Amino acid sequence: MLRQAGEQLLEQRHTNVVLVAAVQLSRLPLNPFRRKAERAIAQAYMLYQQAKMLAKLSHDILNFINPQTLAIEELAQRCGPVSADQKKHLKTLWKQKDLIEESIRDLLELERLVELRMEGKWRMRGYHLGELAQASIAAYEAKAKGRGVVLEAALSPCPDGIGDPRSIRRIIDNLVINALKFTPTGGRILVQVQPAGANLRLTVIDTGVGIPAEDLPRIFDQFYQGSNHPGLVQGTGIGLSNVKEFVNLHKGSLRVDSELEHGTTFVIELPSMSRVQEFDAAMVDPETLAGKAA
Repeated sequence: MLRQAGEQLLEQRHTNVVLVAAVQLSRLPLNPFRRKAERAIAQAYMLYQQAKMLAKLSHDILNFINPQTLAIEELAQRCGPVSADQKKHLKTLWKQKDLIEESIRDLLELERLVELRMEGKWRMRGYHLGELAQASIAAYEAKAKGRGVVLEAALSPCPDGIGDPRSIRRIIDNLVINALKFTPTGGRILVQVQPAGANLRLTVIDTGVGIPAEDLPRIFDQFYQGSNHPGLVQGTGIGLSNVKEFVNLHKGSLRVDSELEHGTTFVIELPSMSRVQEFDAAMVDPETLAGKAA
């Protein structure tokens, strides 16, 4: 089945890497190595199909949440005076709704990564890190204000970066969301962008509760929950693991420094356009390569 599907893709000039690998493998002599490789490819293809199914389910769940958002807004704004206890419950509902939305978006980005890599459609292009940071701050400024947290930026002029702009934006979003979860009322979150040699440096600093030293080595592990999560500060444990995955795909680096009750600083370095030659040409948008060559 895999071979037949792969042959069809080759005829149509598509490049699903799993199916194309199945075709190439089928042309080798039958031996124990080939059998093991065929099993591995079949498992990878099954995971790819599951990723597509999960992406569809995630989109459906987001569509189901939209009416709930409208209902909460109606209750909060148009149903007359509410008691302090009712306000508390509405606030809890809103926080949980936000948590579900962000968790689903993390799942969608994870599934998108699987699909892009399996289908050979991963494309890197030029982008402006400062513009992506500004867009992220604009998206979460109202939420920060509602929690009594100052969200601000310090954006220095930078050369263009090379990467997938959507993934870079999700890196910034996830770090801002994480900072908002753990920064109490009266706190501050600062997003910095500056050049760093052949790289671009993104720094997100918060004055939140901090991360225990024993948790630091594991905070980028998938599904990991820190030991100091207060009450409703929860999540899927996917957000920061996605950040690490995106940074690694861009041949970047990341580090985190934290002190309990004083805050946390995430520092990420991503390649500028000057490093475009480090990436496989097949991964880079042709117009970007042409512009760099010119």
